[in-house]
Amino acid sequence: LAVSYLNSLKNYNMSGGKLALRQSFGLTVGVSSHGVATIKNCLTYSGEHFLAYTSGHHLTVLHTESKDQQYILATHSYQHNSLGITAVAYSHSKKIIAVAEKVEPIAIVTFYDSITLRKKKLISSNEFGSNEIRCMSFSDDGKFLITQGCGPEWNLTLWNVEKSIKVITSVKVSLTDECPIHQISLCPWDPAVIVVIGKTIFRLFRYTEGQLRPIACATRKDHANFISHCWIPEEVLILGTEGGEILLIENFEYRGLIYPTAAMMSVMSATIMSAHTTSDSMNSGADHDISSGLGPVNCITATSRGFVTGSVNSELRLFERNDEMKERYQLEETHRIAGNKGNIVAFTVGGSDETLVCCTDKYQLLSISLSTLTNIKENGGSFDNMMTAFHLPNAKGEATITGIDVALWKNIVVTCAKDRTVRVWNPSDKKLELTKEFEDEPICLSVHPSGIYLAVAFPDRIKILSLLLDDISLVREISARSVGYIKYSKGGQYLASANGANMQIYNPMSGAVVCTLRGHNNRIKSAVWMNYDSRMMTVGAEGVVFFWELFPNNSLYRRNEHYTGSVPISSGSGPTDGSRVYVSTSDRVIKELTFVSSLPTEVIATTPDGSVVPTKEMEIPYNVSNIIYDESRKMIIMSTNNFEDNAPGTILCALTSPQLSAAMDINPTHSVGITAMCQSYDGNIIYTGDVNGCLCVSEFENAFSANAAAGKQNLKLREGMVSFEFVEEVAVNRSTLMNKRGTINHLTLQVDELTQNNEHQLRLKELEHKDRINELTDRYTTQLRIERNKYDELDRERSLVEKDFKKRVKALERKQIEELRALELKYKTKQTAEENRHRLLKEEIETAHKRWNEENHILVESHQKYLQELTLEYEEKFLGEQIASKELSHMKEHLMVTHETYKVDTENDGDREVMDMKIRYETRLQQEEENGLELMGQHALMKKNLQMLSKDSNLQKEEIKRLKDKENRLYETIHSLEKDIHSHKKEIREREETITDKEKRIFDLKKKNQELEKFRFVLDYKIKELKLQIAPREVEIATMSKQIEEMGLEVEQYNRSNLALNLMIDELKLKLDGVRQELLHQTNRFDHNVSLMGRFKRDLQESWGLRADRDHFKSLIVKMYRVYVQDDSNKAGSTAAQDKKVNMEDPQQVFNRDREQLERSLDSLRRCTKTDAMATKRDLGKMIREGVLLTKELNTLRKNARNLQLQKKAIAQVGPINAQTDVSELMEFLGLKMSSTQGPTPGKNSAQTGDDAPMPNASMIMNPPFPPGSASGKYPRTAALKTTFDGKLVDPAKSTVNKNRLTAISRNDQWEAWREIQIQYDQMKVLEENLTAICHTLGLDPDRVINGIDRTLGNDGDGDDGDI
Repeated sequence: LAVSYLNSLKNYNMSGGKLALRQSFGLTVGVSSHGVATIKNCLTYSGEHFLAYTSGHHLTVLHTESKDQQYILATHSYQHNSLGITAVAYSHSKKIIAVAEKVEPIAIVTFYDSITLRKKKLISSNEFGSNEIRCMSFSDDGKFLITQGCGPEWNLTLWNVEKSIKVITSVKVSLTDECPIHQISLCPWDPAVIVVIGKTIFRLFRYTEGQLRPIACATRKDHANFISHCWIPEEVLILGTEGGEILLIENFEYRGLIYPTAAMMSVMSATIMSAHTTSDSMNSGADHDISSGLGPVNCITATSRGFVTGSVNSELRLFERNDEMKERYQLEETHRIAGNKGNIVAFTVGGSDETLVCCTDKYQLLSISLSTLTNIKENGGSFDNMMTAFHLPNAKGEATITGIDVALWKNIVVTCAKDRTVRVWNPSDKKLELTKEFEDEPICLSVHPSGIYLAVAFPDRIKILSLLLDDISLVREISARSVGYIKYSKGGQYLASANGANMQIYNPMSGAVVCTLRGHNNRIKSAVWMNYDSRMMTVGAEGVVFFWELFPNNSLYRRNEHYTGSVPISSGSGPTDGSRVYVSTSDRVIKELTFVSSLPTEVIATTPDGSVVPTKEMEIPYNVSNIIYDESRKMIIMSTNNFEDNAPGTILCALTSPQLSAAMDINPTHSVGITAMCQSYDGNIIYTGDVNGCLCVSEFENAFSANAAAGKQNLKLREGMVSFEFVEEVAVNRSTLMNKRGTINHLTLQVDELTQNNEHQLRLKELEHKDRINELTDRYTTQLRIERNKYDELDRERSLVEKDFKKRVKALERKQIEELRALELKYKTKQTAEENRHRLLKEEIETAHKRWNEENHILVESHQKYLQELTLEYEEKFLGEQIASKELSHMKEHLMVTHETYKVDTENDGDREVMDMKIRYETRLQQEEENGLELMGQHALMKKNLQMLSKDSNLQKEEIKRLKDKENRLYETIHSLEKDIHSHKKEIREREETITDKEKRIFDLKKKNQELEKFRFVLDYKIKELKLQIAPREVEIATMSKQIEEMGLEVEQYNRSNLALNLMIDELKLKLDGVRQELLHQTNRFDHNVSLMGRFKRDLQESWGLRADRDHFKSLIVKMYRVYVQDDSNKAGSTAAQDKKVNMEDPQQVFNRDREQLERSLDSLRRCTKTDAMATKRDLGKMIREGVLLTKELNTLRKNARNLQLQKKAIAQVGPINAQTDVSELMEFLGLKMSSTQGPTPGKNSAQTGDDAPMPNASMIMNPPFPPGSASGKYPRTAALKTTFDGKLVDPAKSTVNKNRLTAISRNDQWEAWREIQIQYDQMKVLEENLTAICHTLGLDPDRVINGIDRTLGNDGDGDDGDI
């Protein structure tokens, strides 16, 4: 079935768009029972600023500075369907990321380019021996890759991946699943060496002669569980165990323990012994392990000065190299990450500043620079989230996201999970904005469309929360039991809550129950608001789908059409028109239910009780947890949670137009089942959450192009949606705002005080410095005079010393000349002696050459004689052999003749002897059989002995082989030592040469020193002359410096005055700009009003020209009312908002421009704040007046509707109308009276039907028969909500709600007012039809009556009479 669905992808229609992953908030590590990450190398740097980590069903590559994300998705194709990522490896030299995935039946490894993230190669081989790869690693040069498969084979495979991928060799490293392999790696400085660690396993392999041969290395820890290791550049291997021990391996030989040290072991053993003496059981303490008090070493990574280890309880241990002590590495510091972040399971070091990134088993990603790690305290306050904080698991280890929802007006996503938190995410900024922790686990949530309020369901109540700027505050609590699902209506005025088998509708503002929907007998799984929040569809777990009319004319009722199934339903959804419903059942079936026929000829299949029969059923290989219907794309979006199959969480998309399609788009985005899903209001983004607390954001790739192609129709497909930008307003508590303003004022006063204090201190310091300068000047002047006297004395002494020095130089020159002559004679005698010796050696060499030539000549002659003698000897032997062969041939012929004669005799004798032999050998055969049985027994004994001997021989061969390997290693050591000796000799020769060069250099420097002494004498004389010239210039400099100080003071005064003038100019410019903007705004409003009046006059003239057609004339008047009255009110509201924005723009600019000079512009800021308050008050008053006008119009409509209903009841009481009925009495009974200015008669009116007929005047007055207490009462606009289910109005005199408060509510709920206007318009159409029928019955002209009512609607509604 799964293969058929993968094949159906080819037929999937992409017109609806394909989902693509855009953002991911979460981490997937997977932790085993030993505390080791099951996804190996789940965290690694793939570049200087790129961090790769596993998140969901993909590998996320995060840019550490911009926080942008790229993704390597898991393989999902016809050949390979990935069940999850199991290991990741990165090659720094080749820039390749290798991703290992679990696939049935054989695992796969895929290579990706680390820069473009494009797929390059794929490996799938039977050499893996399993459907899962436990770990893998690249060599340092990127030419080789090793992979470690899981059980049952546990094959270690070496690959050559330089050009073409091929298997080099493979070996089995574990015999059972009880001893799993945890990590493998290649040695950085020797790629032929491989290390493998696991439970009771530590093995080293060397690749030689096409095979992996083990290297002997005993650690004396045969039963330890090795869970981590690390290579350090100084040919050192560090091992970490589950018991907390850290071992040192150097040059592939065990050196000892790094941690714990001997001192720690003694302290721990003493502690254990003391505990042992106080315990009752002596045997239990005898076998106690000393290392049991240490935390396991989950991960190790190398640093520039040593290495860092990660352990439980977020503990980091920093080890550094120390050559002075006995231990090679010493524990320097231990740090714990603040907060309950869990155990560290993996980390990596990278980046330009050597950043350490940690990954914990509570799905958190933390970072810190290693340079600051040594400076922080024990609390670890400098650890930061790499991206943002993710959902944490609770005490049971569960981090399931139970609810997701989005807002309409704000770009936020709100999630709740089993960690008892509600988190508000900002997808555009890629960060977590708000977090609120509760005492109980939230079950689900719903966000108000405005994004200001939030409803969170708990086991015993529903909390209405307010999303503030920096906090989430409680607004109201609603008591509810067994809440499983809540959802705000699309308008936000109602809140639906599934309390067990009942659905209750609440008013979220007051907390009152509006209505209760009863009919299900099991929990309600999902619900959909329909038809402008007046209808609802609910899906129950028992397999029933109901439709509800929430606000009908008479009473709440359930519609007849429904669906009843025998299989439980997990989720359901459908379009808002209620035509179809799509449900998923527990037996993995998707059903399409049709409730309203889309074609006239289409027939809906139903049962006798009205239950709908499914039109199409489709089996899928997934358990569906959530279903969303996309109105614009006509498709259903489903999420899966196959927990029992350990399958990844998948998003399925299937088209539904014209019928449910079997072809699906499959998007595996999560590594585990998806528990929550929602869709953005524009339909382009899908948000999903899984069991591990991972939040994924997926977007349709062709969302923007599809909207552009569909135009305005696509916007109309989504109910109540228009195109607008997200708002940036936030809610703030008044107390918080006042505290901040008080803090600003307090800080401003402090700045002023500090400025004054600083200026005062500067003046005091200037006075002190001036006195100090005068003292220093006097003191250094006297010192300068004394130093000059000393200089003169030293100059005289120098002249005397020069004279003595000249005399000594002359004596030394004479002595040097005499010594030079003696040396010349000495070396001439040595040279003649060496020449004589050279001549004698030449003669000896010539005699030696002559002697060697003679000896060589004699040796050649003797060799030639020896060769001649050998040739003669072997020629004689060859002749003798030829003669012997001739004799043998003659003997052969003679023997052949004799053989023929003997053959005949022998055949005859043989026949006789055969009979004798037959008898003799039969007896002998019996004896041989008996002997054979004895020999078989002896053979079995000998075979056993042979096997034992062969076994001993194999052992001896292995011993010989081991000794040969040892001998080879010794030979290699000898060879390396010989190379070292040769290099040392060479270094000695080079150093002797450098010594001679340095001696020559010393001699040259002595000569240069003598020359520099001569230059020093000349320079001293010049210095003396220059000092005589400097003295008068110093006096000039002192006078000029005084002048500069005086000019500096004048410049400061000019700058201060200039600054004050600039501030005044800027303030005047700002006022001028504000006046210009206000003038321009008023001019634009005047032009707009002039054009609007012109259009109104033209439309009125055109409508008057069509007054003959009553219906058309009425529709035109209603249209003009909507265009020029209602639109003007909306435009007035937007204009007021623009005025408010313009008025608030100037103070903000002034504040930003004058922020650096706050002490000088405080008064101007206060004035600007005052003007802002006045403008805000003015806009608020304008909105209140508009709200009053709107309320007045609604009250007028309700009053007229009430009059018509009363008249209808009065006519019904009078009875049928006939010829004897008195029309005048009937009119008086209805409250109508004839006016003195009565219009023309019906006959005359029918005659004037042309375009030049005059405008009709009111001829009758409507006098509603209200009681005295309510005749002139005006209901507020919220009176539409105060109705009973039979349509009767609640008496406003009995309401205890304050009228001012109702006016404020109407001002804040414009959407509700528009809905009420639409409802009243529909009711007016019905009343108009009823009025027309009544007028025909009475014999009146219905058009004149309707025109009189329209003119009455145009008035203020305050009068009691009107003409008809």
